[in-house]
Amino acid sequence: MFVKVDEIDKIVGMNIRIMRVKKSLSQEKLAELAGISPTTIGAVERGDKSSTVQTLAKIANVLRVDLYKLFISIFKSFNVFTVKPDYINCCN
Repeated sequence: MFVKVDEIDKIVGMNIRIMRVKKSLSQEKLAELAGISPTTIGAVERGDKSSTVQTLAKIANVLRVDLYKLFISIFKSFNVFTVKPDYINCCN
């Protein structure tokens, strides 16, 4: 089973939005702290824009999460992780 390429941006965007809201950050504040435009944050969260690894790393750093956690929904849906779900928490 393969990941549908057109869904990756939407999953990553959804994860970023969830993490941003949990951290009580606006799109504008996240953009400012990450050094990217608010327009880019909005497009990434909607899944309208593919981001470079560097941009995603900047976002992950501001959100204080490991980069791979932006993709966690993709991995979990394919049972890649064998650890207990308690160990996988997107925002700790």
